[in-house]
Amino acid sequence: MKNLPAKIIFVLSTLGLINAAYLTQLFFRLQYGDPLDAICDLSSTLSCSGVLTSEYSQVFGLPACTIALVVYPALMYLAYRAMHATRSQDFYFGLAVLSGMGLMFNFFVLYNEYAFIGMYCVLCIFCGAVISTNFIAALFGYFKGR
Repeated sequence: MKNLPAKIIFVLSTLGLINAAYLTQLFFRLQYGDPLDAICDLSSTLSCSGVLTSEYSQVFGLPACTIALVVYPALMYLAYRAMHATRSQDFYFGLAVLSGMGLMFNFFVLYNEYAFIGMYCVLCIFCGAVISTNFIAALFGYFKGR
């Protein structure tokens, strides 16, 4: 199927954007003392709320998930352009670079959860799966275009 990697990236980035938006609104609701049961609070170890209330979940005072609110739309844009371009290799290169950087940042977030927080956010792990798949699909699209 033509441009399958770009279509995969577009769909997964849409899901990732929804995920990041949910985590961001959850972060701000928790910051303002809104007691709620998050859908991803499964146990004392698997708790998005527990991770989001930790100081280690923030970068420059913002929740780490807000970075995904910028990255995923950029990935969606590049994937859309790759789907409709006659020469898509340049777009796949951009997709590989951006998703690779997102993957490294996600490893940083997951390492903080492991090393400092002692809890895991299920939706952060989902984000890691999404960005990993995007990276692999971008590499596949890039090398397929050669």
